[in-house]
Amino acid sequence: MPLAQLVQPWLDQLSDRIGQSTSVSILDGTEIVYLARAAQRRVMSIGLMPGSRLPVHCTSMGRVLLAALPRDQALTLIMTSDLTPRTAHSLTDPTEIMDRIDTARVDGYAVIDQEVEPGLRSIAVPLYSVHGRVIAAVNTGVAAVNADAVDLVGLYLDPLLKVQEGLRRVLR
Repeated sequence: MPLAQLVQPWLDQLSDRIGQSTSVSILDGTEIVYLARAAQRRVMSIGLMPGSRLPVHCTSMGRVLLAALPRDQALTLIMTSDLTPRTAHSLTDPTEIMDRIDTARVDGYAVIDQEVEPGLRSIAVPLYSVHGRVIAAVNTGVAAVNADAVDLVGLYLDPLLKVQEGLRRVLR
């Protein structure tokens, strides 16, 4: 079964449970590509859907996917990325971006605060295959007015980790 079809019911259930949009993406060079999405009725200017692409360096899913790579490979991708800021909060210094990726590698999740779009915060965790390889990432994004960046871990990490664990048993 294609990955998108496999994860969609998990995303739908997660989105219903937490009341926020959820997504799964994969790494494609210096971008992430959305494979599946469960959208809540929220006002966001980014119209994301399967096939949408975003820069890897400034997204929560991108950072956990980069954290799964050897550090030198992740750094090469950052150094070849277009680091043009998308918002006033976007990180553009490769060293600072790598620091965030290193933190995601240690923590097992990544949080971004309005780096992709003003007013949008998100948290992501990697998705592992049954063989323990990172093959994708899952996230939830919330409006900045609904939660501070530091609150995302307490609000959404456990539900994301439950999906991570459930999918680990079925992803090949």
